[in-house]
This record gives sequence, structure tokens and C-alpha cells, in this order.
Amino acid sequence: MKITPVYPSRLQAKVAGIVLRGVLVLSVLAAVYAAELVIYSFTKTFWGVKIAAAAETVSNWWPVEGKVMTGVQPFKAIVPGRNIESYQMFWRVDGGALVAMYDSYEGYPHKEAMVDLSGWQWKGTGPYRITFVAEANGATIGKEEMSIYTGTPTVQPAPASVIAPVTEPAPVSSLQIVIPTAGNPLQNAKFYVDPNGNARKEAEHLRAQADLLEKIASNSQARWFGGWNQNIEADVSGYVGAASAQNAVPVLVAYNIPNRDCGNYSAGGAGSPDAYRSWINGFANGIAGRKAVVVLEPDAVALTSCLSEGDKQTRNALLKEAVTALKSKGAAVYLDAGHSGWASEADLAARLKNAGLASADGFSLNVSNFETTSANAAYGAKISSLTGGTHFVIDTSRNGRGGNGEWCNPWGRGLGERPTTNTGNSLIDAYLWVKAPGESDGSCNGGPSAGTWWLDYALMLARNAAF
Repeated sequence: MKITPVYPSRLQAKVAGIVLRGVLVLSVLAAVYAAELVIYSFTKTFWGVKIAAAAETVSNWWPVEGKVMTGVQPFKAIVPGRNIESYQMFWRVDGGALVAMYDSYEGYPHKEAMVDLSGWQWKGTGPYRITFVAEANGATIGKEEMSIYTGTPTVQPAPASVIAPVTEPAPVSSLQIVIPTAGNPLQNAKFYVDPNGNARKEAEHLRAQADLLEKIASNSQARWFGGWNQNIEADVSGYVGAASAQNAVPVLVAYNIPNRDCGNYSAGGAGSPDAYRSWINGFANGIAGRKAVVVLEPDAVALTSCLSEGDKQTRNALLKEAVTALKSKGAAVYLDAGHSGWASEADLAARLKNAGLASADGFSLNVSNFETTSANAAYGAKISSLTGGTHFVIDTSRNGRGGNGEWCNPWGRGLGERPTTNTGNSLIDAYLWVKAPGESDGSCNGGPSAGTWWLDYALMLARNAAF
């Protein structure tokens, strides 16, 4: 049989061509779309446009809203349901720069950063706005914000509970019977220790204070003796003996001259010249030939404005006798001469001569004061030149930041050079801590009575130390 071919009409051919071209275009678009999907999986961009990931929850473990915090604190947060290695976490305060947090597996995997809040003072006690920002593949996936304080806020809301995320178990059938496992279900369990408990925070606070106080406690300080000692000879002997047992040299202060301090915060002293003679002889007997340094009667030479001419002569006579008594028992004696901001060098040199400086080992400067070491060194050198090259010692206990014109518990001061005989100046026998840092100058500037231990002042001096 003869087969006759059928040829499409001109119109049918045109339609077929259009359909074929459409199929080709759709095939190309499908290939491009598939490629874009692959690109998106790595870059989170589609057709060159960044596609934001769906917002996820950021759970802040610490700090929580309204918390009052101090010192170094661990900031902690997570994105629930995500492996912590699949995203980055940052924190910032008051809209500032983002700071990266690290992966921590302590307790439960989370993001953490140790943050020192001690310098947060630009808003007083706050509030400071903390923001946690989670990112994945360069895109932000979640944020969480809260306000904290670095002191007591006007109204402090109750902190929210900190709940670690858990994986929700599959629902249990109402017909399922749960049989307890035999033995101890807590066998070999590691119990969680809260790093933010009150005891931990207080321990860190006290440890920081102890480190500061160690700057004072680890250095030699003078022991002051006065009318408060019931048995001056026994008390001096006990202190000198304790130092001798360690093959060390103690520094003592004799502070009981009649009309002491001219009625100021440290007013007092022996009731009569004879009472003072008895007292200072007992002091000397307590030394009993052992090595000791005695700073003799702070301010007694420089502060005489309350004395009559007769009383000044009596005081000078008592100081001469004291130098003789102490030297006879082997002590190194330094007669106090005030400080560089008090009287002229010529005036102090004359007063020291009248008070028996020639029989002493030298004079002391800056006792219980705050003038700089350099100022006292220059001042002492001039007095030395007027007294035959006499040596001297400087109290550096609280002059690390110099003075501010106040002498009674001024704020903002600091510990000075540590006690040493290596002064680098042949005229200066030693830097000493004659005034015990932390003991009050008197009931001024918020301080307790003179000589009373004052923790806040001691901590300030240590924080501002020159070393």
C-alpha cells in the first residue's frame, strides 16, 4: 500500500516552533533557579539579594532584667534548639560596638563572655541597656535586650528565673506504665554549682578587698605608743621582742608629750613633765639594748602655737631627755620635724637644735601627712645643710598621689613608696610607713576618731597606690 506523507500546514509549524522555544526557556529558568537555591544554601542570598533568616529566640541566662551587678560578671546566652557551633553570639552595651562571645560547655552548652563592670560609670548606677545579638552566615537571626544596674536602682524589679533549655520528651501514652529503675538514679551525677550565687559573689568581693589590703599588710608599719598603754615598758618590750625573734628591726613612735597636738583631734599626752619622764624612761627600758627605730613625738617640734614661752622651754627639755634615754638603750632616734609644707627650713632647723637634735640620729619628715617624697627630700636636704649634715627619714605611707592641701583624711590619696633603706640619697636613711595606712586622722571627712581602723579609707589608699 502506498503511504502518502502528511505535511503540517504553515500555521501548525509556526505553533510547534513557539512551543519548542518555550520549553527551552523554561528549562533554562529551572536550571538557573536550581543554581540559585544552591547559592542561597551557602550565602543566604537569592537573585543577589540578602534574605534575612526568620527571627529566632535568644535566651539570656545572665544577666537578667533589672539585676544589680558589680565586678567581673559572666554574660551568658543561647539560641534554643540550635547547636552552639552553628551561630555566633555578640553582646553590646547602650548601642555600642558588638563584642564576640565564646562557646562554653560548662553545665549546658552556651555562649559566654566575661565582662568587667568596674569601669561602667558613664551613667552612674544605670540603667545600662544590654543587647545580645545572634548571627548565622552573616545574618542576624535573633536579639534579646535587658537593663542592668551597677548600683542600687530606684526601683529594682525581681529578677526572672534562669531556666536552661531542655529537649521536650515525646508524649507518654495514658496507658503506659512507668516502672522506677532499680538502684540510685543519681549515681555518679555531677551537681550544678551556680557561679552567680550570693556566696560566690561575696567571696569574689572579699577576695578583691583582701588583695588590696595585702598591699598594706605585707609592708612594715610603725607601732604607736602613748598614754593608752597600761604598762609601757612591757608593751614596748613585747613588740621589740617579737621583731627580734624574726631578726627584724621594729619602728616605734613615742607619742605622749604633754599638751600633745595643741587640743586638735589627737589631743592628750602625759599630765605633767614628771609623768612624761617616767613614761619615756619606761619606753626606753622596754627596748633594753635591742635594735629599734624610734620616731620621737610627731608634731612636737613643729606644732607649738598653743604653748607659752615657758611651756616651749619645758617641751624642749623633755625632748632632750627623751633622746638621751632612748639612745642609752640602743635605739636609733629621729626627732620629728613636721613636713615640707609647714615652716621654713631655717625655722625648723633652729627648733630642732633646741630640742636636742645633736644627740639624735636625725629627724623625721611627713609623719601622717601626704606631701610628696621629692618635696620632703628637698626640704630635708636644706634643713640638713643648716644642722651639720644631719640625716633624716621620710614617712611615705600615704603620699603616693601627693597632698591636696588637707591633712585630715583627704580623699583621693594613695600608698607611697614601700619601706626601704635603699633611698638613693645618702642623706635619707629610710622611707618608712610611720602612719599606719587605714588608721583615721580624726573625726573629719567621714572618718572615725583618730587612730581607729577605717576599712574604706584603707581600700582607697591601696587602690591608688604608687606601686
